[in-house]
Amino acid sequence: EPPDTPTDFSCQTEDMRVATCMWSKGGDTYLYGHNLPRYTLFEEFSKKMVPCTVSCSEQCLCSWDIGQQRIYNITVTVENPLGKKTASDVFDVTHRVYPAAPFQLWGQCTDTEIALYWKHQNKGIELFCQTEVIQPDGEVELHNSSDTHLHYANITLSGLQPYTEYRVRVHCGAAKYFWRWSEWSKALTIRTKESTPSGELDIWREVTPGLGGRNVTLFWKQADSFRANGGSISYEVTWENLEDGSKSESISFSSVYNRTRIFLDNHSYRITVKAKNNVNYSLPSVLIIPRSTGNSRGIFSTEELKEEQVNGVDDGIFLSWEPRHMYDSYIIDWCNFPRLQPCDLQWKRFGPNTSSALISS
Repeated sequence: EPPDTPTDFSCQTEDMRVATCMWSKGGDTYLYGHNLPRYTLFEEFSKKMVPCTVSCSEQCLCSWDIGQQRIYNITVTVENPLGKKTASDVFDVTHRVYPAAPFQLWGQCTDTEIALYWKHQNKGIELFCQTEVIQPDGEVELHNSSDTHLHYANITLSGLQPYTEYRVRVHCGAAKYFWRWSEWSKALTIRTKESTPSGELDIWREVTPGLGGRNVTLFWKQADSFRANGGSISYEVTWENLEDGSKSESISFSSVYNRTRIFLDNHSYRITVKAKNNVNYSLPSVLIIPRSTGNSRGIFSTEELKEEQVNGVDDGIFLSWEPRHMYDSYIIDWCNFPRLQPCDLQWKRFGPNTSSALISS
């Protein structure tokens, strides 16, 4: 069969020194040996054959030194004993820059920024680069930058989360006459530095009478707004007598703990719980245990409301109560496994305008 017309024929340069033309090979001609298709490239303006050697696999390529010429009109001819076909491309080589992929990415971090650097082979060509940042949740952000350095380029990525792993890569195109993006660089995985924990812990308590005082079981958990911002978290519980000015007491716990039990006399106490990483402490979460008055209501820091309605439903337990204007929030606590000791206490906070809730284990 005669050869197919070369398709997708186009030419480009990586470095303004060597140009490469490429095209699709076409179908099998079922001819072999000396009858295989032969390719030639001719430049119409200079009336010269293009001095390159064609190599074909799925795609055919032919590269040559471009010298001082900038405008080309190149025709590729494919022929065998049964016929010949041609395709042409007219181009300004300065408009056909296809840069090599950036390489040797490296970075310097703070807790919220990454200064990213990379090298490229396209010396003397101003590039427009795009950095892809993949967030831990898979979300992708693109950041643009101009590459004007001779040996390396850089971009500062801001607004990042502390102690978080990001995956970055870069590709570039010619800034003046954009033709195509380069291939992506190899991806670099980099972690920002630690920072002070942000947000506060959500804390609650269970108070029971004891001999000469009260047993206070403290519970804490990380609120939705809390971020550890570090790799190693511990907790510090401090309690301070608000009446006699005695020295406060503290105890620390590793990250596997979420409760402790302390004994307090009948004075009022201020209890704080803080998270700590390798940088600093979080803001304290504060709980006031008021002075005991000797009756059961005095044990608690707030008055306990009577539920108006408690119903078991498919999704859990539905509760409702009558809101009162003097309260700025409500807390429901419950035990997922009430027969276990200690009780697996859970709690949830609600705003002042809420009067019902669905509790699910």
